[in-house]
Amino acid sequence: MEAETVELSGVEARVAAYYGGMGLVERIEEDLGRGFDGDLSPEGARLYGSFHVGGAPAVERLLDAMPPLEGRAVLDIGCGVGGAVRALARRGAFARGVDLTAEFIAVARDLSRMIGADPGIFAVGGARALPYRDRAFDHALMLHVGMNIADKRGAMAEAARVIRPGGTFAIYDIMRAGPGPIAEPQPWSDGPESSFAETPEAYLAAAAPWFTEAARVERREEGVAFVAALLSPAEPRPVSEAMRGKLVNLAAAFRAGTLAPVELTLIRRD
Repeated sequence: MEAETVELSGVEARVAAYYGGMGLVERIEEDLGRGFDGDLSPEGARLYGSFHVGGAPAVERLLDAMPPLEGRAVLDIGCGVGGAVRALARRGAFARGVDLTAEFIAVARDLSRMIGADPGIFAVGGARALPYRDRAFDHALMLHVGMNIADKRGAMAEAARVIRPGGTFAIYDIMRAGPGPIAEPQPWSDGPESSFAETPEAYLAAAAPWFTEAARVERREEGVAFVAALLSPAEPRPVSEAMRGKLVNLAAAFRAGTLAPVELTLIRRD
């Protein structure tokens, strides 16, 4: 695996360094070194693309709620190692993925090669400066990315730039659901300098110049159950001790109602 070199600064540099240093890439490489069986389906290894609450089933649910995807150009903003991009491809979409973390993109490309797919569908880049032309995509996704974006209006403007009028922008983020303190660290950040969980209303205000809300679904109960399963002694692949503490904080925020996973569907206006 060879990571692409890109220049980042400020929050984006901290975010890329955080994810690149989490050990996820090393765990994937360790798995692959023990023998790769080619199973990158939703029923396959959770580690290969489900770095978010709900895992692969949450991706499938989000895609089920979108317009028909076959033959459509769809972008996954913050694609990680490409789980959602592969799910899109299975539905016949012309899928692309972009992520700040160069290590993730390198792994996504390696996994694509292993299954005979085009590694060139993945690119390194940030949500506020997407490396694509105007109106290049029919639809776009963003899963568990907004918590690391302070400038949500800038991210919405970039999504609007690359999505064609009438297209869907499907967001699945952990959002602020109520008042009260949120303990740090959280799974997406070691501290408040790169943690920007906001309410659905804040997302909508940022999106208002370009998008109309079509649907909103809170998944707090599912979030509580999912994190509890990850922390269970029966979990076949225990999380690291560092991540365990972050998941404990996340579980507490879910139970208190201060945070919740939220699906937000936006439509690009003309």
